[in-house]
Amino acid sequence: MPAHGAPSDPPLGPADDALALDRACDALARSREGLLAYTADDSPGSLGEYRQSIRFIPDPATGRLILLVPAPALEGPGHADPVLHVPDESADALQLLVSLEEVPDSPLTDRWQAHHGPPQIERPEGGRVQGRFAAAWIDSAKAFDRVFDGDALMGSLVSPASLIKGEPGLCKVLNTDRARLARLCQRFAGVVVPDPLCVAVGPRGLSVRARFGIVFVGFEAPAQGEAEARGAIDEMLARST
Repeated sequence: MPAHGAPSDPPLGPADDALALDRACDALARSREGLLAYTADDSPGSLGEYRQSIRFIPDPATGRLILLVPAPALEGPGHADPVLHVPDESADALQLLVSLEEVPDSPLTDRWQAHHGPPQIERPEGGRVQGRFAAAWIDSAKAFDRVFDGDALMGSLVSPASLIKGEPGLCKVLNTDRARLARLCQRFAGVVVPDPLCVAVGPRGLSVRARFGIVFVGFEAPAQGEAEARGAIDEMLARST
């Protein structure tokens, strides 16, 4: 599913490498869903290729992605080099070469559940199964006919220390008046959200939980700390009365 509230951008030229990287970072910041392609054992001595829709969040301290994956994605011989397509496997999607590492229950997995609900995976053949939490380190990325270093994308997802510390207070401000938050989502993301709940504030904007998924509401420019994020939020709220 494309990111809710994602903007339309003009075409890139051959010399627009820095702009292409910024757009790739923005596309990743706006997304919370993807398609994981991986290999796993079909039977002894036989490997199969699989694709699984997954949901993720960024770790604000490191920029790695925290995601819920099927168990075979962590057990097979190809678990170290799966590809995460964001938001899907279309021609203009991000292609992230990632390394997966299983992670135990922690505040980060609680954060994932605050975004996405119970840790269950919808299988392509129907039904749901229990997933396993993993951290995905981005080794490299491909988008806009360019290849990017994974550290650059993960770095764009890291929140300044002051923003990490101030995030709970910012969410509280946004959630105090849900009707006003709904108007903010409609005005700045173009999405109607009947019962919104802000679950995260990052450098590039807000993650608002809706019944149908996560709505991302972007800032006009990345916030360099809690004060800039608060200023951007105050301005959006003032324009959402």
